[in-house]
Amino acid sequence: MRFPKTATFEYQLTLAFAYYHFVIPHRGWRQRLADPMPTKGPNAAHKKWKQVTPAMAAGLTDHIWTIHELLSFRIPPKRFW
Repeated sequence: MRFPKTATFEYQLTLAFAYYHFVIPHRGWRQRLADPMPTKGPNAAHKKWKQVTPAMAAGLTDHIWTIHELLSFRIPPKRFW
């Protein structure tokens, strides 16, 4: 089955927006941790920031999504009543 070019573009754009909002943490949304957490390694620094995505900042999710999680998410069908 062949989709019209506009429909294909809309699907790609929707995926890009979802990736931007759910998968990519943004530096402007990061939150300072109350107690810095130690990191692994010989020159271990302390983690001072919690990475946050726009969807986390909006309260839509509580964690950064993986690509697999994004692509396997099922959208419920629309109900018309």
